[in-house]
Amino acid sequence: MQAALQGTREVGFTVLAMNLSLIAVFVPILFMGGITGRIFREFALTLSVAITISLIVSLTTTPMMCAHVLGDRREYARGLLYQANERAFEVLLRLHCCVLRRVLQWPALVVLSLFVSLGAAIWLFVTIPKGFVPQQDNGLIMGGIWADQSASFQMMQQELMQFLEILRQDPAVETVSGSTGGNPSVFVVLQPLSKRNVSAQQVMDRLHERITEIAGADCWFAAIQDIWLGEHWANTSTFFSLIILRTSQTGGPKSRPL
Repeated sequence: MQAALQGTREVGFTVLAMNLSLIAVFVPILFMGGITGRIFREFALTLSVAITISLIVSLTTTPMMCAHVLGDRREYARGLLYQANERAFEVLLRLHCCVLRRVLQWPALVVLSLFVSLGAAIWLFVTIPKGFVPQQDNGLIMGGIWADQSASFQMMQQELMQFLEILRQDPAVETVSGSTGGNPSVFVVLQPLSKRNVSAQQVMDRLHERITEIAGADCWFAAIQDIWLGEHWANTSTFFSLIILRTSQTGGPKSRPL
């Protein structure tokens, strides 16, 4: 009991300072706004609560168990499992000592490996695709065309027909249909991924280059994701909504709420 109390007094302030520092890092995330706050709020709250519980256990339960459970090892017979673990630990310890002696004989090689690791980390950071949310290729694309605000209904209908024709010519598109009633929209069924052999992003880039050939109009595309973060698109100009749907297993269009 005396050893447990003395050990707790020695490490208590250090453990308290470390845990409070960790909590101070995550608590500000709870007050962040926007999409970032929505994503990381539960993460920060969970870690803060877990760190607090760990702090309480470290200063109360752990010393109590050390005082009452641990005892003089000479009073207990060592079982087969304990002996097997000790032998395995000794083997690892000897292996670690052997490797450490060999490494210390070639310090230049160790320093060189450090720079190689840093270079590899920088190269991977530059080359690996990055994004706020990983982009999915589920065969769904949403987009639209912005036309001039002075464009008439007949002119917009004509541009929509050109828009549909360009979409039909793309080898990744299976079927396409459009409507100019209400909010003009276009529904496109893409080929399965195994047949089109291109990603959704490549299809969007290719369609964007072709759609921009329409005089007086511009377009935008975005892949439909299973997880949306509240983004929305708005513009005062008239635009055609584009929704690319994937086929169901029966071969027909599969509608999804957007």
